[in-house]
Amino acid sequence: MLTVYVAGPLSSGFFGREPSNGGSVTDYIKNCHRMIAEANRLRVQGFAPFVPCLDYLLGLVDGNLHYADYYAPSQEWLKRSDAVYVIARSPGVDKELALAQRLGIPWFMKWKDLIAWQARCRAAQKAIPTQDKPPTHHGHPRFYELLDGLRELHNRKNHDYAGADDPLRNFRKCEAWGLKDFKGCFVRMGDKYSRIEEFLKQGVLQVKDETVIDTARDLAVYALLFIILFEESQSPAGQKGE
Repeated sequence: MLTVYVAGPLSSGFFGREPSNGGSVTDYIKNCHRMIAEANRLRVQGFAPFVPCLDYLLGLVDGNLHYADYYAPSQEWLKRSDAVYVIARSPGVDKELALAQRLGIPWFMKWKDLIAWQARCRAAQKAIPTQDKPPTHHGHPRFYELLDGLRELHNRKNHDYAGADDPLRNFRKCEAWGLKDFKGCFVRMGDKYSRIEEFLKQGVLQVKDETVIDTARDLAVYALLFIILFEESQSPAGQKGE
């Protein structure tokens, strides 16, 4: 089932979602109603929609939450969505669309375009040959979901940090200062470990756009890259270069 993030404007000044002037509780409720109605329309069409405006329910429990407390978690759902359906544009929505574009997530403002995209995705899925017997996984299902997420995270970050000619080029730069690439990777693992350690001590992170789960994912990716770099260093070609 394709997941769709529902993006739309919400009035400012209520639960701190879009910090600007104007707006009212009435406007906010109307916009929530519109977003939920579109989400239900998506559900009937066979999508799995995410409705970010429902995070106002968190504010009913803890009224001390601020803009970032609502915005950051919803962006994590956006990153994991297959597409974004835009009800209308606003400064907040434009920020979400910029994120979607950076991640290569398609977004649609017209219902017919979204449905056409859904049809193409279904056709492509049918074209993939199915195995006679699905692979058997004995571990926790969430473990394998996380592995898929790590694969996508590594792919996105490599696009920005390295290149097709050498996907680990950014790690090799530390060799210019006399540090082997796998040792440089280990240093980065230490940074992530320290951040998690401080979170466990203090119970809070000041940088809100990287959650402790994000840090743990980075640490997991670095651990796998450490294995790759260390194995390379132990190969005949790697030892010859030392």
